[in-house]
Amino acid sequence: MTTLYASVSDLRLIMGSTDSGTGTASQLTDPQLTLALQAASNRISVFAGNVYDSSSPQAVPPDIFHDLALDLAAFFAATTYMKNKALPADHPVRQRYVDATNILNAVRDGKL
Repeated sequence: MTTLYASVSDLRLIMGSTDSGTGTASQLTDPQLTLALQAASNRISVFAGNVYDSSSPQAVPPDIFHDLALDLAAFFAATTYMKNKALPADHPVRQRYVDATNILNAVRDGKL
């Protein structure tokens, strides 16, 4: 079972904020959004080199994991919703994905 660093309700909230959820990935089912969150959370755990499952005080995930999980999951959900069509470079979801990936790379490389 994957530890999720954000909730389906939070993901749905950030994706539907532009037009009441009409025509956005927020229309995906809970299982589809959960898959996006699992993919995002797994990637964060790999970059962090640890799974933060809150089982002990040392295993509580940093707050930024929530934000990064939402940014990555929104991208994964959007590509699912768009049937894997490419998102333009200036699309806000793609920009947040790139920013989140850059943060994870900087952490992995010891720059952050």
